[in-house]
Amino acid sequence: MSKTFARIFIAAILFVSAAFAADKVTSEYTSTARKKALSYKVFEGDGCTQVSPGLGGYQISYSGGDARTWVNIKYGNTVVDLYGDSMSHAGGQFPNKANDTVEWRGTITAKGFRPYAVIYRIDSTNPDNNKRISRLLVIKLDGANSKIIGHTQGAKEDAEAKALADANR
Repeated sequence: MSKTFARIFIAAILFVSAAFAADKVTSEYTSTARKKALSYKVFEGDGCTQVSPGLGGYQISYSGGDARTWVNIKYGNTVVDLYGDSMSHAGGQFPNKANDTVEWRGTITAKGFRPYAVIYRIDSTNPDNNKRISRLLVIKLDGANSKIIGHTQGAKEDAEAKALADANR
């Protein structure tokens, strides 16, 4: 009986250890508010760039000009330019980052939070009726190869953005 009990006890400990060892998928949030910026530069005309703190070795390089704003990803000394993809995914005219919040999707491991995606809101204007278009853009983090992998819009956009990020990690 004691051998059987010992085997069951060891199996239970291994099962519980494996469950705790699994990475937990979660979201963390950072701010792109100017008062929290690491740097901010204004260029001739209406252009600007701002670097904001991020997570996992990444930073947010928030850029603007000509009544448009968007997020680029900074990894080390490399800034991944996401202007073109941001403008095409925004779905309207004069896209702009809609708020000061950036969602980082990632896992909690023994080494801490490890992000694999960024989700942020971008607004634009429909040129046909001047109504606001609001979407969540999803950026897959892959160092210098980070890229926008899609957008979501509508009543279930938050859950769909998270699912898109999670499916592409």
